Amino acid sequence: MKSIRDALSQREGEEIYSVSPEDSVYSAAVYMTAKNIGAVAVLRQGKLIGLISERDIMTEVIAKETDPSRVSVSDVMTTKLVIAGPDESCEECSVKMKMANCRHIPVMDSGRFIGMISLRDILSLDLMEKKEEVERLDNYVWRTPQRPEV
Repeated sequence: MKSIRDALSQREGEEIYSVSPEDSVYSAAVYMTAKNIGAVAVLRQGKLIGLISERDIMTEVIAKETDPSRVSVSDVMTTKLVIAGPDESCEECSVKMKMANCRHIPVMDSGRFIGMISLRDILSLDLMEKKEEVERLDNYVWRTPQRPEV
């Protein structure tokens, strides 16, 4: 299976999405909606200090009938983070996600935040890998001379 680095390279050139801990949950939700993402890194002076997800917003703000414009990201962000390294396999990362019951994991390289990986990214890469394997096997079967049956 391919590595997290391979999954991140599929999105080469994309900016790294982040919000500040001082931002309101409302502004974070608007940002996440505009970027079409389900979770975003929370950075302070370039350092990863947490992440905020749709689930955090729903359980900590909306379900409690709190005004999201009056709640800061730091009040609801997840700080106990499960981290992936770029050289981990996608399979290892998906196991981490399953164990932590999460769908997004920050990726760190030598202590530096380099991106966020989602379950969707992993499944997409896995699907692409399986498609390539089917094509390779199909080419092998149809390009290999058939032996006469005895």
